Order: sequence, then C-alpha cells, then structure tokens
Amino acid sequence: MSELNVRIDPEMAALLERVARQTGRTKSEVVREALETLRARCSWRSQTTC
Repeated sequence: MSELNVRIDPEMAALLERVARQTGRTKSEVVREALETLRARCSWRSQTTC
C-alpha cells in the first residue's frame, strides 16, 4: 500500500481524530473510506471533472 502525508487544518484534524475514535477505526481507515465515498459519488462523471 502507498503512503501519503497530508496537511490539514486543526479543525479537520480534530474531526478526523473524533470520527476515528468514535467508530473504532484508525485515521487512515477513515480517510480511505472518505476517498472511496468520493470515488463512488463521482463515478458517473469523467475523471477530470470530479
């Protein structure tokens, strides 16, 4: 699996931490799920417009 470092603002970091803690998942799992959701939502569009 590839590794990626992302800079996010403190508010987004707090949200990510809270969601991970409340759902019992890692922050990486939460981010991966969010990206999968975005991909599914945009699947009907061309890759360049999403």
